[in-house]
Amino acid sequence: MTTLAGPVGPAGGATTGIVASPAGRRAAIARSWDRCSESGLDPGVEPGDGFAVAETDPAGNLVTAAGPVLDAMERDLADSPVAAILTDARARVTAMRFGRRDMRGLLEAAGAVHGREFAESTTGTNAIATVHTTREGLVVQGGDHYLERLRRFSCYGHPITHPLTGDLAGVLDVTGPAQENPAMLAPFVRRVVSEIEEALLETAGVGARRLLAAFRSAAGGALPVLALGHDLVLANRAATDLLDAADHELLRDLASGAPSATEGVVELSGGRTRVRRDGVPGGGAVLHLHPCPDAPPAGVRWSRTLPLPGPRTGLADAALVAGEPGTGRTTAVRALLDGTRATVLEAAELTPATEHSWLAVASQSIATPGEVTVVEDVHLLLASTASRLRRLLAAPHARAVLTSCPAEDLTGEVAALAADCSRREEIPPLRTRTDEIPALVERLLAELGAADSVRFTAETLDLLAAHRWPGNLRELAGVVAETAARRSAGDLTVRDLPEAYRRLATVGESAGELARAEREAIEAALRACDGNKLRAARRLGISRSTLYARLRALHITL
Repeated sequence: MTTLAGPVGPAGGATTGIVASPAGRRAAIARSWDRCSESGLDPGVEPGDGFAVAETDPAGNLVTAAGPVLDAMERDLADSPVAAILTDARARVTAMRFGRRDMRGLLEAAGAVHGREFAESTTGTNAIATVHTTREGLVVQGGDHYLERLRRFSCYGHPITHPLTGDLAGVLDVTGPAQENPAMLAPFVRRVVSEIEEALLETAGVGARRLLAAFRSAAGGALPVLALGHDLVLANRAATDLLDAADHELLRDLASGAPSATEGVVELSGGRTRVRRDGVPGGGAVLHLHPCPDAPPAGVRWSRTLPLPGPRTGLADAALVAGEPGTGRTTAVRALLDGTRATVLEAAELTPATEHSWLAVASQSIATPGEVTVVEDVHLLLASTASRLRRLLAAPHARAVLTSCPAEDLTGEVAALAADCSRREEIPPLRTRTDEIPALVERLLAELGAADSVRFTAETLDLLAAHRWPGNLRELAGVVAETAARRSAGDLTVRDLPEAYRRLATVGESAGELARAEREAIEAALRACDGNKLRAARRLGISRSTLYARLRALHITL
């Protein structure tokens, strides 16, 4: 294995206005090398080995919009030793154009083929992967490349931003021989990118442009504003802070319908919210959100059905929060209380020797006006303690919140105690709501203080969604923390996950026996061919690109 300490002979071309300055470019290259090193990438790896390959849509919006622009660019570059590579929002090659025919073979040998994904963790520092990570135009010359075999090239890459959403739509890269200075082409490439972005706006359709105009007109104030179309979501910062994934599902239903104005109150994750809907001709609507003054704290997703127990009728107002370990029972109770004075008793600390003193604390808390008694893990209570606690909670002014394992698993006196609670909330296990994993991961990254540029790739999120999560949210939080610690910026890929999570352990459960049989056949062929993917593809009777696609789909990492 070749070990290098930093960029070899970084060139100092005229890059002012691209990243910032030659010094700024060198700093960007150095940071990229650090990320590549942290990911464990070997600089000596062959560029075409291990690249992910996926199907791309030849009729997608980006390819459709960019096609005529790239054709004109190819004519301008005719007979020049350069090539243009267009990638999508996931850094997958979707189109290529060549100034000189021999460039095609050189780039294919370097791994630039349709469907190949360029991520820093697999392809190192280059003008596709690094621009995709940083969202900034960048010159990468010769020795700036992390992979040794890519140092024969010099490149300039520039991000393509979708004019409606502001999201990254792709990257345009121009590549030539290492001795060339691609910075000279930077203004030309930026102009081409501008033309592609204009074409994207034109292909978006009249309805989308109308929706964008309506959103821009409404989103200038401090209140949350959301615009929802057929394939478009726009939100200002206030709306992004207010809403979670479940809210979007509810609001999308409200946005559909005739282009008329309606108003009403809905229950969102942040509580009761007044929504004014302004329909937009051509489809979609702009939603103006006004949180009501009595809304509970944001993030208490189940507060819509579980208000804080009141003092009126004793135990009839007690609440039970049930769920598997790690689902967030304690966090949910803490958010529900929202600063209300409470005494917390742990059933796990109870023994026959401490039962008397434990009940004395409970009795004093229950007798204190305005105080809430929280009993964690009531399923661990002794039968005698559960019976006595029931009698204490029958007092007229008792206020209590109990947590337990799933209610259906409770027995005896504890089951009777839970049955007396008129308000119950069963927090479902994470394996039954894997559609929430992207939003949960985003929230956990924010809580960890990760940079905005740190994000899990779609492939990585798909793999996490296939996991069974026996430890629920607590387990997910640990995985996110360990994965995020590997990278200070850019995409977190499958390679960044802890070892135990890199392979899909439930192929048979999630994809059926056919997928399991296919996986076993591919793994057997790879072993028989000593990992040589070309020979393995021939042995299986499929093309190498098809093999790479199946390796990615089945999460095979041999």
